[in-house]
Order: sequence, then C-alpha cells, then structure tokens
Amino acid sequence: MLTIADHAWIKLKSVYLRVTLTRYTLAFFLLGVTHCLAQGMMQAFLFAADDQADSLVSSIIEQANATSFQKEFAWLTRPNGGYQLSLCTHVPTGDNSGSCEVVFPTIMMASDMNLAKPVTPLATLVDPSQVISIMGSNSSGVTLMMKATGKEVTLSQTCVKTLVYPDQVLRNSKREDLALLVAQFWLFSISFFGLLHDSIPHILAVLCTRVLTTGWSAYSIWRTTDIKQRFQHLIVDEDTPCYLQIFPEYFHTRLSFQISDLVLNVTALLCASYLGWHLVKSYSSHSFKRAGPPPAIVRIYRFVLAIYVCVQLLVFFLTTATGLWIDQLFNGDIARISSHTNVYKALFLFTVIVMIPWMATGWYSVRLEKKVFMAGFIILAFVLIACWGTMFYSLVYRWTFIQWPFFACMTVSSFIGLTACVVLGIVCWLNFNKGLAHWLYVEGVLANSDFEPEVFPHDAEKQSFPGY
Repeated sequence: MLTIADHAWIKLKSVYLRVTLTRYTLAFFLLGVTHCLAQGMMQAFLFAADDQADSLVSSIIEQANATSFQKEFAWLTRPNGGYQLSLCTHVPTGDNSGSCEVVFPTIMMASDMNLAKPVTPLATLVDPSQVISIMGSNSSGVTLMMKATGKEVTLSQTCVKTLVYPDQVLRNSKREDLALLVAQFWLFSISFFGLLHDSIPHILAVLCTRVLTTGWSAYSIWRTTDIKQRFQHLIVDEDTPCYLQIFPEYFHTRLSFQISDLVLNVTALLCASYLGWHLVKSYSSHSFKRAGPPPAIVRIYRFVLAIYVCVQLLVFFLTTATGLWIDQLFNGDIARISSHTNVYKALFLFTVIVMIPWMATGWYSVRLEKKVFMAGFIILAFVLIACWGTMFYSLVYRWTFIQWPFFACMTVSSFIGLTACVVLGIVCWLNFNKGLAHWLYVEGVLANSDFEPEVFPHDAEKQSFPGY
C-alpha cells in the first residue's frame, strides 16, 4: 500500500515530467519563475521607495494637529495651463462647489511667509532619512529637526495643507505597488497551471496579461515624470508655500526602478510570446489527437477557448478592482466623505462570494454544454455588470475613477472582460448540441483507455487548429 510520502513523490515526479516535457515547456517555466522573482523584487523596491517618501509627509500632516483639513481631500486642477490645489470636504460639483478651499495659488499672511521661505536662495533640502523628530501645533505649523546638522526647518500651516496632495498620491502609489506585486504571483500560478494541464486558455491569459503589464509599465514612467512636475510646482518652486525639496532622491530612485521594470516586462513579453506560440501550437495539435474533429467543431472550440481566457483574466482584474475600491472605502481619503459606504461594502461582499462559483459555472457549462448552468452564468454576469455599472451614479466612485488611473484601468478591464463573457457565453449557447461535447467526451474516453493517435487516422493534423 502506498504511503503519503509515496503519493507525494509520484505527484512531484509527474509535475517534473510535465514541466520538462519539451525544451519549450521548461523554458516557459523558468521564464515564469525568474520573472516572478525579479518583478516581485522590483515592486517591493518601488513600494519601499513610496513608503519612505510618504512616511515623512504623513507624519508632518499628523503632527500639524490641524483638524480643519484632516477631514478633507486634495483636488488638483490645471486651469489655463497653471496649477490650482484645493482641499475639499465633498466631491466638487455644481451643487457643492463651495466646499473646497483653494490652497495654491494663495495669498499668504506675513507670518506664513516667514515660516515658509528660507533665507537661502534655493529650496530647503530635506532628506527623509535625516529627520529625527517632527513637532507641530495649530499656531506655528510644523518643525522638523535634522539629524546631521541639528538645524530646524519650520513649515507653515499653508505648506502642510499643500502636502495633503503628495500624501494622497503616494498612498495610491503604494496600493498600486502591492496590487502589481500580487499580480506577479498570480501570473506565475496560471503559467504553472497551464503547463501542468496543457491549458491553452491559461497560456493565452498569460500573454494577454503580459501585454497589459508592459503597456502599464511604459505609461507609469511618463506618469512619474508628470507627478514630479506637479510636486515641483506645488512644493519646490520659490512661489510655493513650502519652497521645500522634500523628495530629493525619490523620483530618481523610482524612475530607475520603473525603467528596469519596463525592460523586464518587454523582455518577458517577447520571450513568452515566442514560447507561448510554440506551446499553443503543440497543445492545439493534440487537443483532439485521438478523434479528429471536423472544421465546424474546431470553430466552436475557438469560442470555448476565448471564454476560458476571459474568465482567467477576470480572476485578477475584477478581484483587483473590487479590492482597490473597498480599500479606498476603509483607508482612503474618500472614506471621510462617503455617505453610502454600507451599500458599497455589501456589493463588494456579493462580488467576492459569487465570483468563484460564477467562474466555475461558466467553465463547467461551456465544456459540457449545460444550458441551465450557462443561463445562470450569463444572467449573473449581467447582474455584475449592472451592479458595478450603477456605481457610476455614486459621486465618490466617479471621483475615484477619474482621479486614479490605475483604478480606472482595472475597472475598465473588468467591464470589458465581463461583457466579453456575456457575448461569448451567448455564442457558445447558440452552438450547443452541434457536436463539441461529443468530441470532447470521445477524446476523454480514448485518453483514459490509453488509445494512441495512430489508431484513428484523420485530417486534423493537416489543418491549423485552432487558427494557428
């Protein structure tokens, strides 16, 4: 009788054989491992840089003891090519446009001018690692004690209010870093699963995700340079309330990591595309190797693969979008102004509860051609689209969507994936009972009986399947 150790050894040996089956499978596995570790480290470094920069800004705001703006969030606009920063207690609309206080540009009092402007001709340089204490009060602003020089740098209340905006941006950057860090392990897991089960949908989902992450890496470099310009105009320049260089190395460090991140993503995309092409061709050639289907079955199977790919992509995009939104409700700036938080939390819980059963239902129904389950899959997809679509009636949701590009990207990707699942589900429904389930059943029976492909000669190997 086999022991637990024997079963574990057999399973491990089976995994090893699947991974090392061909040079393409081994290379695809090694690419997934190395890229996951490298990108994981890169996102960890980015998070550390964001966290160090934000820790000082957050401490300054907390020590200011300014209850007048601790319940507000920052709103940056660029009217006529300039910059205007306001602190708002409600989402600025026509009905409550007076809920915002303009912080920059603003006319400062003489006392603020003395606190904000140093005697040196250049902006005061503050290295976050050199700040040993932060003291603040409502009347005199905030004072930073520097470790190396022993000098004090005093910031006015107007300057501290200006720092609410970089604090808001840096907090969202940390959320993005964590989401992308999780994405690396998700990407490796579906790569590994695809190799173990000869799964074309998983391989295609990996390639689609790599395309999107590479595009986001390129966009992030531009966005970092744009944020640097915003901080320059709001904090560093001579006509600002702070006139302070509080991020001396941050942008240089972040851009260095982001450029390396883009190089890694481009390299991984090219390698994965080449290897994935060969894997898909290999898996396609023996998907029906024992009982070759006619061309009509091949065309139907393409839609089955497409819906599988969409479901795999939604695992990440829908989970990330809902997770970012609920984190904003608990920890973000909008948590202080949201008036329907319980409704939003209920929608989040509903999505989390039904997501896995919904995806499993789609996977099961499309392969076995179960119309009842497919109907449930399509209806529930409509419900998810309707629920999250109605969220755009919420001012705070629209505000988050507009102000945070990463959240908008995840949300749009989720809507595209859900819509594609509905369309492909309907197409698969219309093609039920046309032979696909029978061919899949025959293939499974022959595989379990250990029949060889040569037993039933057919023309499947003479055609491109599916579409390659």
